[in-house]
Amino acid sequence: MEITRFNHAFERLSGRSADEVLGHKVDTLFPHDSRDESMKHIREATSGERWDVVEIPIKHKDGIVHILLWNSATIYAPDGKTAIATIAQGQDITERKKVEQLKDEFIGLVSHELRTPLTVISGSLQTAMSQGLSQQDVRELIQNAAEGADSLGTILENMLELSRYQAGRLQLRVETVRIADTVQAVIEKLKCQGISREFLIDIPGGLPPVEADPVRVERILFNLMENAAKYSPEDSRITVSSGTQDAFVVTRIIDHGPGMSPDDQARIFERFQRLGESQHRAKGVGLGLVVCKRLVEVQGGWIKVDSEIGKGSIFSFGLLRHRMT
Repeated sequence: MEITRFNHAFERLSGRSADEVLGHKVDTLFPHDSRDESMKHIREATSGERWDVVEIPIKHKDGIVHILLWNSATIYAPDGKTAIATIAQGQDITERKKVEQLKDEFIGLVSHELRTPLTVISGSLQTAMSQGLSQQDVRELIQNAAEGADSLGTILENMLELSRYQAGRLQLRVETVRIADTVQAVIEKLKCQGISREFLIDIPGGLPPVEADPVRVERILFNLMENAAKYSPEDSRITVSSGTQDAFVVTRIIDHGPGMSPDDQARIFERFQRLGESQHRAKGVGLGLVVCKRLVEVQGGWIKVDSEIGKGSIFSFGLLRHRMT
């Protein structure tokens, strides 16, 4: 089946001119792994069979695959049976498909990760109500349930923050925030959640405050410090340091975890990314770091990571000392 006409829309979507494709086989437009399925739809259209709108991938000459929503109209000879040509038109829905894929991934990840702390909470409380347990066993079970509830709360709060940001409903309440005070508050919260890592605080007493939303600053520090604790060896120390850099107060969270490759560092602030070898993977839906990025940048700041395999990671973020009005 040959291409006899090729309009400007298909030139744009395929990256090929009409002169390049006229007279060539139709299947040259399709990726190899979906060629048979796409040609099946084309044959159905030209044979007069019913063809509803279908999704067909088109391979751009640069290698990128675009997903098109295709429909067609077949022109018949006067006998009403012989197909002369099939005129197809397509709408590029590549971005829509990416959004749908992200949504499906999100639902899958969240449903799994929410189920984990809920299972811990339910199982621990039901066991704690069993007969014959010692007070020590009951306390440990209740502690497990409390930690599961804290984990669930963290996941839900990150989901809400990301949802607010994406919906344009993230409202900031800007105040004077002292990083040292917020770091101490986060350490207390982490201790209450059973995280026993040692934190070394290296923040000078004269460090100027920042003008930011105190709740969001605490969320940023909590996510970064909890992340460092999850990925660090139990006997290691996590350092939190701050200093000034131009118009910013820069805070660094330094851990001695497994570190990350350059490729992982390039993706770490994307949604649903939990990187590294399987033995180092921690619980979570991969939302914590992308929430940090959104909350830092919406306040005029920046965030980055410096890391090396086997040598730990340094997460740094800068917040403005004085916000511009």
